[in-house]
Amino acid sequence: VGGIFGAQQRQYGVVDFDPVSGKPRSAGFTGNSCFDWKGHKTGATYAIQGNILLGAQILDSMEARFLSASGTLADRLMAALQGANVVGADTRCTDNGTSSLSAFLRVAKPGDSDDTLYLDLNVPSLPAGMEPIDSLQRLYDAWSLTSAPEPDIAEWRIFPNPARGAFDVVFGATEGHFEMFDLSGRRVFAAQLVQGRQTFTPSLQNGIYFVRFLQKDRRSATGKIVWSGGE
Repeated sequence: VGGIFGAQQRQYGVVDFDPVSGKPRSAGFTGNSCFDWKGHKTGATYAIQGNILLGAQILDSMEARFLSASGTLADRLMAALQGANVVGADTRCTDNGTSSLSAFLRVAKPGDSDDTLYLDLNVPSLPAGMEPIDSLQRLYDAWSLTSAPEPDIAEWRIFPNPARGAFDVVFGATEGHFEMFDLSGRRVFAAQLVQGRQTFTPSLQNGIYFVRFLQKDRRSATGKIVWSGGE
């Protein structure tokens, strides 16, 4: 009885391939004890669910964005999240002026472990009035650069990585630009680059940061660095 009652307070969505036909299939469940507005939608390759929502239009918008988007699964999932980028989509966030209080996107490839997913982006919290889905979009855009084949730019290296207190950058072009972004997609450090080796000592909190190198001709390359030089 306890298990049945607990299920009525939850929502589930699952998508897989039929082991006999090989065709995609999906299923969704919304418990009666979830808070209104509550519901779910399914299609051949997706399952969408939500509760405490502004209304069914939020799921409809997410579905429409997913179906009309092109690109990878990650691209389409990010597009679907933008379908919920409406003030008060989660009605608890109306007074905050945002759709939600947090946002995340996770995509795994075969062989990934729980802590080494192909894509694992999270915006856990932001100051009041800042939209989590917009921050996630900026973070996703930066991540997309790292997952795509890199343009042919001059040699660059950043070390040590992880870095503590300082790191060195070796840049092969005559001049360029270096940027760092935190996990909400905000630029937290920038510097001009000249050919050769330079040392930087930014004042940052411990964590993972995206880095981007820009040549004068605007070609770029991206990467990540683990920083442990903060408090």
